Amino acid sequence: MEMWSKIEHWTYYISSLDTPSTQFEYHEPMVALWNDKRHGTQLPAWSDFELEDFKGWWGWITVVDCLSPDGDDWVYRLWGSEVARFTGHEMTGKAMKAKQSDDVVDVLHYNDHDFDHMKLLYDEKKIGLLEGPVNTEIPNLNWVSINRLPLANDGSRVDKFLNAVSPRKVPLMLFD
Repeated sequence: MEMWSKIEHWTYYISSLDTPSTQFEYHEPMVALWNDKRHGTQLPAWSDFELEDFKGWWGWITVVDCLSPDGDDWVYRLWGSEVARFTGHEMTGKAMKAKQSDDVVDVLHYNDHDFDHMKLLYDEKKIGLLEGPVNTEIPNLNWVSINRLPLANDGSRVDKFLNAVSPRKVPLMLFD
């Protein structure tokens, strides 16, 4: 896993598809599951997964569909119930939108950096990870780690990302 970029307090990583699941700390079980669903070197399809596969992650996953052949247009197919509670927003069926100002990025508005990261993962068929601080109404949670795993109906062309969301409590002094 290599650090791709750091902006403000957010860190973005990229990894090859064959990176061992043990390299993904909080996301090891999800990456191991994703690897188990692969067909040789092919990417798994969303249809390869069953609800029972996500036990322990129920409510903490999102799935985003690519609507354009260039990887620039994304809509959430699934926004987990715990992610909705954590963020205060339900995004199922809604598009990822660019923010219109320099205000804080939230789940409703993404910055160009977020889209560049998604585009790289899409174009190069990579696993992504991003981590950073969040504002939430849930006590003791102020940090999130999001693992982006590429999916492909044909095993090759990325058409979705399975995202595992893992909130954490991080000492505030780390933000200084």
